[in-house]
Amino acid sequence: MDPYARMSPPDRTSEGAPGYNPRMNFSRPRPPRDVDLSRRGSLRGDTLAEYPPETDDGIYASQWQWEAVDAPRAWAVTRGAGVTVAVIDNGMNLQHPYLQHAVRHGAAHFVDGKLRTWAAGDSGYRPSDHGTACAGMISARPITLGAKHLGGTGIAPDAVLLPVTVDDVLDDAALAAAIVWAATVGGADVISCSLTGAVDGHWKGLSTGVSDALATAARYGRGGRGTLIFWAAANNPQCLVAWDEVCSHPAVIAVGASDATGVAGPSAQGVALVAPGVRVVTTAPSVAWFAPVSGTSVAAPLAAGVAALVLACNNNLDATTVRQCLQETCDPPVPVTSQTQAEQGAGRVNAGQAVAYAQRFGRVRPA
Repeated sequence: MDPYARMSPPDRTSEGAPGYNPRMNFSRPRPPRDVDLSRRGSLRGDTLAEYPPETDDGIYASQWQWEAVDAPRAWAVTRGAGVTVAVIDNGMNLQHPYLQHAVRHGAAHFVDGKLRTWAAGDSGYRPSDHGTACAGMISARPITLGAKHLGGTGIAPDAVLLPVTVDDVLDDAALAAAIVWAATVGGADVISCSLTGAVDGHWKGLSTGVSDALATAARYGRGGRGTLIFWAAANNPQCLVAWDEVCSHPAVIAVGASDATGVAGPSAQGVALVAPGVRVVTTAPSVAWFAPVSGTSVAAPLAAGVAALVLACNNNLDATTVRQCLQETCDPPVPVTSQTQAEQGAGRVNAGQAVAYAQRFGRVRPA
């Protein structure tokens, strides 16, 4: 099964362009040629007052998704410090210059059901355009190299990124092990996954092992408060979330995509909420480093990152309360009809309102 199915098909008009990748909808803004991105620069924006960044290459200005979800308002309070977000995917570029600051030592890779771990920056880790794009929606952070300020940001740039790789999403044992490991041994507060084993929106034969793993993470993660689990819904409005045995699991928050106008993108009907996922600019592989990507694959980690901001305000909140927080603070579909609610659920996530909601419970920062 194609693990990239959550992504929309590539823009065929750009095929043949330098750096074109047929797996994803990338167009590639390139950094200045005189900047050596092989070196890690110093972090720009060490204080909350300096965020959002204004970068010399215009990448941040192209990230329309942050204004859409009121991220600057949330960043005035927190950028996710002290929260760990696991991205379960089929690989990730751990040496990406705008992600490597966030990657925690001990990234996991389940090969034939067996666990291997990597240190941050290890070139031996399995790379993936898909996982790299998803990770950047959460934890990308701009850097300073010499006199140049470069790059874009993720929604929770100070959160810790925990990469967890499975070779085959249809390997139920590996997927179940990855979920449980992330929530327990890995200590993830939030899990984001945009892989699929579904066919026409149906996850064929979801095993008891995966179902139990999801329930275990939601019940026992975070010391019994529950790990939040976000999963990308199918990129097909003809499908129902109810057909997908993972996205419809009670422990999972199914996420659809929306465009810059707030209209739902091509997503399954019956999602819990939506997040920007149509030509959002996030981390890309190799020379370009950032590019526009479309699909529920990038919407799900954005929503997961908003949950990280909420938990950075108060890590004592249980998973049910955080889910309620996100849904009650969404920008509702316009107009509110049975059709738009099926397409968008509670609406588009609003990071600023979610963080304000969390602050009502008192500020309890993660240890």
